[in-house]
Amino acid sequence: MKFSLVGSDKPIIIVKAKVDGKGPFDFAVDTGASVTALSKQLAQKLGISGNEGTLKKGQSCCGEIDVTMATVKSVEIDDTVVRDI
Repeated sequence: MKFSLVGSDKPIIIVKAKVDGKGPFDFAVDTGASVTALSKQLAQKLGISGNEGTLKKGQSCCGEIDVTMATVKSVEIDDTVVRDI
């Protein structure tokens, strides 16, 4: 697996991942996260829409954000594939 560190004062691990077979796209690794998150722009680009009525508040490194829950067919990093997440 290839990854890169971004930033000098707060390093962020970035990996390349495919979503539903498309990409690769840059993803930040957050070892404390309980879900996988896509930006609104990437979700729109991939044609992923949220489940109706699932707008929630989430926490990011920059504060509270609005998030919409959705399911994707697969997320792939190198030879590892996770389905229906």
